[in-house]
Amino acid sequence: MLVIGLLGASALSASAATEQNPLVRPGRSIGNVSLGMTVAQVRIAMGRPAQVERQRLSTSRFLVRYFYEARQISVEFVGTRASFGRPATNALVTRIDTTSDRARLRNGIGVGTRERQLMRAYRGRLDCPRWQRSRLTEEGGRSGEGIVAISLVRPCYLQGPGNAVTVFVSRIKPPGYRGFGIPKPSHIPSARVWQIIVRRAQ
Repeated sequence: MLVIGLLGASALSASAATEQNPLVRPGRSIGNVSLGMTVAQVRIAMGRPAQVERQRLSTSRFLVRYFYEARQISVEFVGTRASFGRPATNALVTRIDTTSDRARLRNGIGVGTRERQLMRAYRGRLDCPRWQRSRLTEEGGRSGEGIVAISLVRPCYLQGPGNAVTVFVSRIKPPGYRGFGIPKPSHIPSARVWQIIVRRAQ
């Protein structure tokens, strides 16, 4: 009985640790959810979702999204059954994403990591498009004279294994940013990973 009790306690501790620090396995899983899982398997691993969305992709394909708001994880399934709106029992996980700052890879990279640290960790393996830039003309200024602004976010793609891809979405937060303001090229060094996505390649 004592051995069983100790084993049970160990299992509970391991489960709690998984919840508190969800491990990201690039191209495979986030926490307890892996690509290719069924709806039933995700329900067992994660419990009842806080919110469910359904979307018809075609006459024979549909998409279901599960949102686990407390854990900051969402899961997407794609199914092929034609009767839309019924339980997606044959659907499989095609995408998992998280914005939880507890999500970490084995090398320590995770939500909140500086983008430049991410680039060093995967030197030569990441596909990162340039930050989108635009020129804002100041009031009363002539055309071409203005402030160079950049987008607030950009994705970096890590390929593999197989047809899977892991996307690290970085976000810039200019000093004093409260939902307004202009992100500038000088703010790029402040970019940090904001979201991690593990999905099937599109």
